[in-house]
Amino acid sequence: MYNFDISNKYNLMITTEEASPSLEIPNRLFLFSVLLALLLPFVARMLAVPAHGWGWLTSYFPEPSAIFLLSAMNILPAVSWYVAGKAGRFAPLAYWISLASGIGFLLYSHGTLDLSSSSTAGLGLVFIPIYTIGTIIAGWLVGYGVSFTISSEKMSYWVGWGTLTLAVAFGVGASIL
Repeated sequence: MYNFDISNKYNLMITTEEASPSLEIPNRLFLFSVLLALLLPFVARMLAVPAHGWGWLTSYFPEPSAIFLLSAMNILPAVSWYVAGKAGRFAPLAYWISLASGIGFLLYSHGTLDLSSSSTAGLGLVFIPIYTIGTIIAGWLVGYGVSFTISSEKMSYWVGWGTLTLAVAFGVGASIL
């Protein structure tokens, strides 16, 4: 009447090989790119608050229209990351290295931009996303070249995450100092 044989369940769970880590492009690529691009300027400012004080963070919030301008301009890196992800379907390392270069540049540039230094410092908020497109393209090209020189999927995984870690460390470290 009842079958208490559980050996089939355990046989399916036991594998002889470990699953190796792999890099994949996010499933919701556009949403991921937009959220990352919209949040990074504010995250960069928050990380630099201990070194520069609260005025450093609140300089990005003078009025609501400033937030809309900043957000509208940061759609440019989001679209660039989306295009890099679609172009790197067969070489996901290219996408992750382009993501790392863009994140590093955005953290560095927003973390070091002193809006109170001069009357034209606010123009940096317009040019930072434009320059970020160049770093994303350069990162994608480097990643595309590296993805063909690395044959191991496991090595590709470590190179991708290592590059992302170094870019974040560089961007945060440079903005704090």
